[in-house]
Amino acid sequence: MDVHTGRPVPAAELAVRMLDAAAPGLEEHGDLDLVTGWLKRLIGEGDGATRQRRAAEDGGLAGVVDHLITRTAPPALQQESTSA
Repeated sequence: MDVHTGRPVPAAELAVRMLDAAAPGLEEHGDLDLVTGWLKRLIGEGDGATRQRRAAEDGGLAGVVDHLITRTAPPALQQESTSA
């Protein structure tokens, strides 16, 4: 919801506006590129719940578990789980 107009707007649009407003402070502290990258990834891939739903649609519960392993486990552990 756009607080200035009271109209619904996509969350991604509001997030970009918020980034634009925060950009000077982020840039001053050297964080603008980092936060911009996070936002682009979030907009492109969706949040964690969206990614897990997508993994479930593609591979059921095993797909969700595999997705979580690739997102959170160290590389050595990922190799162990796929070779088991």
